[in-house]
Formats: sequence, structure tokens, C-alpha cells
Amino acid sequence: MNKPVPTKEEIALLPPFSGLDLARIHVPTSREEFAAAAAEIGAAGIVGFDTESKPTFAVGELSEGPHLVQFALHDKAYLFQMHRTEGHPFLVELLRSEHVLKVGFGLRSDSKHIRAKLGVELGGTVDLNAVFSADGYHKEMGVRAAVGLVLNRRFAKSRKVTTSNWSQPELTPQQLLYAANDAYAALKVLEALNLPREALPVMGATPPCENDDKTIPLTSDRIAMTQDFSNRMNGTFHGMLQWADLDALWARVRTEPEGWYISLAGIEPSQQTMTVAALDTFLGEVDSLLRRDHEYHYCGIVYADDPERPALIKIYDPHNLGSSCGSGGVRIPPRWVLSRMPPTLIVDEAPLPNSRLRWWQKIFG
Repeated sequence: MNKPVPTKEEIALLPPFSGLDLARIHVPTSREEFAAAAAEIGAAGIVGFDTESKPTFAVGELSEGPHLVQFALHDKAYLFQMHRTEGHPFLVELLRSEHVLKVGFGLRSDSKHIRAKLGVELGGTVDLNAVFSADGYHKEMGVRAAVGLVLNRRFAKSRKVTTSNWSQPELTPQQLLYAANDAYAALKVLEALNLPREALPVMGATPPCENDDKTIPLTSDRIAMTQDFSNRMNGTFHGMLQWADLDALWARVRTEPEGWYISLAGIEPSQQTMTVAALDTFLGEVDSLLRRDHEYHYCGIVYADDPERPALIKIYDPHNLGSSCGSGGVRIPPRWVLSRMPPTLIVDEAPLPNSRLRWWQKIFG
């Protein structure tokens, strides 16, 4: 039997939840404001999270949402409107990040809509429904019941606001308050639960992450190099958000073209470095492939350990972003890896598409 939760009648008698006011709710409108918001959200580490979509009413009508993405910090909230495309690169980085934990209720639906809208996977999420379910409550707790149970407060939800047009360019004050505090309430519930970070049921990963590498037989001289490659693969990476960032990265690689190894996930990598000519050909071909197959105005699928002096570069396949590090634990490896240290085999559970194998063989034989 599930543990009891407050009824609607009991919640109605509670004092109101003290949420954010309009002065603490921010809607970025320029690239500079998006950059500042993303930096503050990233520094917070754990944020309340939610999305809003324009509702559909006709039978068979598909949602085109989300139209709004909300991030709540301990004293403010940032609302990213999807029609402001200058904010997409910053939003994508936050959505994928496994270092920024995004806390909310019922995030499976949000994840599905984000994948359909942006073609990216929602990483580093904590669904509070799972937290309460593990503690003996019913699976779909919801923010209103959780606020009543944990904070002993009444969280008001207006159906009129919930079903309003979230795609309009200028949101009403009522929409701003509702959206910000939906995310803010989730953060406050988590804070009240006082759970250590390592105890949280974190789902997803951003960017798509590798399976444990299967290494080739090692001599004693290779052990340190193999450990270096594995450690580097699991280290910190920086995304090339704009196509101009990718151009700059390729230029830096071409300034020091000797000593690069290339790996294709699922194929035993060569232990010989590429020739300068082969490297140049690969960079040109992979750049063309990414721009052709990644149908977005931003990049966001190439990651470098150090954009200024790269030693390891992960390149994700635009055709392999839709199934992800999800509840099944399947993780997506990068399709291609450039490295300055000898690589080990990168496991990919999915079969290598024939089109990608032919593309690879055209370059390397």
C-alpha cells in the first residue's frame, strides 16, 4: 500500500507557497543575456526545471513544444523562450549537461518533447516522482502534492494559465509567475528532502556518453597510455556551440597536424598516427557531413578537451542522437574520436550503419 499524501481538501487549507515574484524572474532576449544566464545556471549545479508547451485540443494534433524552458535557482528563475533562436546554443549545452542537475516532476514527457524539438537528449535529470516512488508514495506525486507533503504549503495551479498560449512572443505576468514557480517549487522540495547528491536518481547524460571501453591487449608500456585515453574520454569537455566555434577548432588542429590518431566507434582503432594529408581529408569530409546531416543553425555535437590546445576531440553522429542515455542505461558513444594519445576500442552496442562504414572506407580504405 502506498504512503498517504495530502488530499485536495487538505491542501486547500494550507498556507500558500511563497514563490518567486516578477522581479526575480528573468527572460533573456539577447545573446549576451543568454550567455550570462547560462553561466549562472551552470554555476548553480542543481536547478529546478520544467517546460511549457502550447496546448493541443484537436484529435490527432501533435504538440510543437516545448515553447518555454524554465530553470530555477535558489533566488531567481530564467525562462528561455524557444522562438528566441539566439539562445538555442546556450540552451542545448544546459539541456545536455550532466553536471547541471535538472530537478522536476514528470520529466519523461519533457525529455521526449525536447528530443523532438531540438534533436538533443536531456541529460543530468532528477525526476522527483521517482524519489517519492522509491520512498513508498504513488508514482506520479506531482508538484502540488509534494509541496503540500514536504513544505506544508498550498501550491496553486490555474488551469486557465496552464492551458494558455505558451508560444506567444510576450508572456503575461501570470504565465511568468506560473512557469517560474513550477520549476522553483521542485527545487524547494528537493532542498527540503535534504538528500545527498550521490543518493539522487540521476538519469541521462549530456553530451551522449560512452560505454566502458574494451581495451586491446596491453604491454606494460601501453598501460599508462591506455589509462590516459580512458581518463581523458571521461574528463571535462567543451562543446562547440556555434559553427564558427567548430571552424576555429579545425583551424587549431590544422596548425599542428602531426601526431593525431583517429577512431571509429565499434572498430578496432589503428595504433598509427594519420598522415597530414589524411587528417586534412578527414576534417574536410567530417565537416561537410556534420553540416549536411545536422539540420540546425548551431553545432553542439563536437566536443574538445581544450578548445585552445585540443588533445582529444569527440565527434557525435547527427544520425545517432535520438536514443540515449536513458532509463535502460544505454549510452551513446561519439562516432569518431581524434586524439593525440593511442586510442582503445570504443564500444558501440548499436550496429555501424553501412552508409557510415562506406564513408569511412572511402577516406581510409
